[in-house]
Amino acid sequence: MVDDLSLDSIISWSQSGKSFIIWNPEEFYNNLLQRFCFQRINTFLSFLFSHGFRKIDSGKWEFANDNFVRGQRHLINNIISDVIEQEVLYDQGMELFKAEKLFARLVKKVQDQLPPHNSYPTSKLPFPTKIYEMVDDPSSDAIISWSQSGKSFIIWNPQEFCKEHLRFQKN
Repeated sequence: MVDDLSLDSIISWSQSGKSFIIWNPEEFYNNLLQRFCFQRINTFLSFLFSHGFRKIDSGKWEFANDNFVRGQRHLINNIISDVIEQEVLYDQGMELFKAEKLFARLVKKVQDQLPPHNSYPTSKLPFPTKIYEMVDDPSSDAIISWSQSGKSFIIWNPQEFCKEHLRFQKN
């Protein structure tokens, strides 16, 4: 429509070719709007905005979209409705939701296979005290021990430390 020179008094490309201008909104409404299957101008404008068009602040009915450029018809394929984009995001969100539910079921299955939490012995000592005792115990030196300075400790075998010591702590 914007390429149709016979309609230039109603609608045409802007001088830059990066936007189009509706020169005669009344004529556009009366004679051209039906081509878009719209009965109201507001519906047409909503359609434009939902497809990424923006009104140029020029006091005219001028609209632009980076993918609607004179002489570059192939760019039109890049114009996607926000509605379609939202549907894609919704579909991706649903896939993520399904994956999270599957993961939760797998975690539950693994938890169900573990012995009950209350079957683990628990320490009455606060965690820092328990750590201090573990570090101070020479029989734990292969797993955890004091550093050379004695001001910090080193966990030499993290897997064994977690397996043998941390699982007995209360949450």
